[in-house]
Amino acid sequence: MTTGTRPAAVALLARAVRSALGETIATVDGMGGDELHAVAHPRANTPGWIAWHVFRTADVIGSRVGDAPELWAMRGYAAAWGLPREGNGSGQPTADAQALRLPSAEALALYGRELRDELSETVGALDGRGLDRRVSAFSGRDFSAADALHIFVVLHTVRHQGELNLTRTLLELGTPGGGA
Repeated sequence: MTTGTRPAAVALLARAVRSALGETIATVDGMGGDELHAVAHPRANTPGWIAWHVFRTADVIGSRVGDAPELWAMRGYAAAWGLPREGNGSGQPTADAQALRLPSAEALALYGRELRDELSETVGALDGRGLDRRVSAFSGRDFSAADALHIFVVLHTVRHQGELNLTRTLLELGTPGGGA
């Protein structure tokens, strides 16, 4: 990538982060507690768990890219919600994921909005060294910040957005319009 294309790539990555997380926010915002914790299939996760997992994953990667504390810890969400300070639910047994209770869709969406806004700003401020800087990811391997954001924030969120949309359809909730 040439020096001249880096600002465009950073802007594109920041927009992708903002848009992907915005879709997840829009999907859960306004749900009732029963909808947020509904199980559409015995082997499926709840809409609340999926969104929480997406936000936690993005928060962990964003903190590593920005070399800053996670919003989850800084805002005291773990303690306030009675959930673990560490982790994002990956590898959690389905029954445990289905049992996870969040305070409300509004609280979850607020966490998502704060994360989306802070992370897209962090990404937008990256320079060439910031994009290329090595960060640790969940797989135990190091990635460039650009690759970690692309794989563990954008692609991961989009993958789970499909799961959220299918879950909303199975629960007959419809699919909300864009959330960028």
